[in-house]
Amino acid sequence: MASRLFRWNKQTLRNQLSVIRGQRSPDVVLKNATYLSSARKKWLEGHIWISDDRIIYVGDSLPDNTDQAEVVDCTGQFLVPGYIEPHVHPFQLYNPHTFAAYASQRGTTTLVNDNMFFFLHVDKKKALTLIEELDNLRLPCTGGHDTMPRRRWRKKTPFFLLPK
Repeated sequence: MASRLFRWNKQTLRNQLSVIRGQRSPDVVLKNATYLSSARKKWLEGHIWISDDRIIYVGDSLPDNTDQAEVVDCTGQFLVPGYIEPHVHPFQLYNPHTFAAYASQRGTTTLVNDNMFFFLHVDKKKALTLIEELDNLRLPCTGGHDTMPRRRWRKKTPFFLLPK
């Protein structure tokens, strides 16, 4: 259960450190990136290393080991970190599709939606089965990623790419 609540464990941290130390290749390297630092509230330039689905390094250095990495030159692109909206009830006041389009234009990449709409139309015996089936799908909610071109690294990268 703990691995489900907390996706970082000792092995995950060891894997990330092995990438930083050059013992293992990151999955994706976004080089020459101009990215928005939400902490500093300004545009910065650097390289971003991603291992599994986590950003493990942002800075001036490129990794020593890129044998298995997909290296993407982001020259001429702005990278904007995506926002996860943790609690949404889109069916109550507005159409979920139009709300997703509105939110994605403002940097929201994932919406955690209220499931009540589904459960109102399912009898009690099937409600738990529906919850289990939805949990097994492991699909992203409607949001920013649906509006972007599909490439492997973009699905795993918590950034929007914007042309300069």
